Amino acid sequence: MSTRFNFENHPGYEKLKEAFRLSNKDFLSSIELAPEEEVCFSPRYEKKMARLIRQQKRPYWKFVNTVGKKIAVIAIAFMMLFGLSMSIKAIREPVVSFVITVFDKFSELFVDKSEINSASDKIEEIYELTQLPQGYSENGINISLRNIETTYFNGDSEIRFYQSIISNKVTIDTEDSYETILFIKDYEIYYIYKNNLTKALWRNEKYIFEIYCNTEISEEEMRYIISSLRIKK
Repeated sequence: MSTRFNFENHPGYEKLKEAFRLSNKDFLSSIELAPEEEVCFSPRYEKKMARLIRQQKRPYWKFVNTVGKKIAVIAIAFMMLFGLSMSIKAIREPVVSFVITVFDKFSELFVDKSEINSASDKIEEIYELTQLPQGYSENGINISLRNIETTYFNGDSEIRFYQSIISNKVTIDTEDSYETILFIKDYEIYYIYKNNLTKALWRNEKYIFEIYCNTEISEEEMRYIISSLRIKK
């Protein structure tokens, strides 16, 4: 016959209960409770939260409330803008520029063959620069079937202005030079400065133009000179 042991009648039972009670009391006393001080948010945080709440009330919030949805919306907007731009003549037309091949020490500038085929193989109009830096005056002009060179002098300073048909290829020494692209209306101007020598090259639908100067001409001055280009009367 088995006998069931009653722990509650054991003399050590109450001592065990008291030991657990004291242990729990010490444990609870060791826990640092959160301070009962009032939490204050910064004005910047409050402003952001207010804006977020306002955005959530807007009807389009469900379309942009995740990163993936935002990317999709941006992509759709870009396609709509691109489609619109193709219907606007000023945006649809490309910038008139060169095809540029860059090598270690020089660059080659030329015009795409498809444009050359539809252009004249001789010079039909003579262009001139109508505004030059103060003190420069025209010194002479050499005209051939495919090239024109006009020179301007101011003491020892010299500006040479070249005009040639677009089938010509231009090679430029670009080693240790400063180069940048300037924009005037729909035209790209290739600007190079090296060893106190300044060059600028650009083109229109018929001709290639080049300005060479044996002194420094700033980018702004070059814009001013090129903007004065006119067909000579």
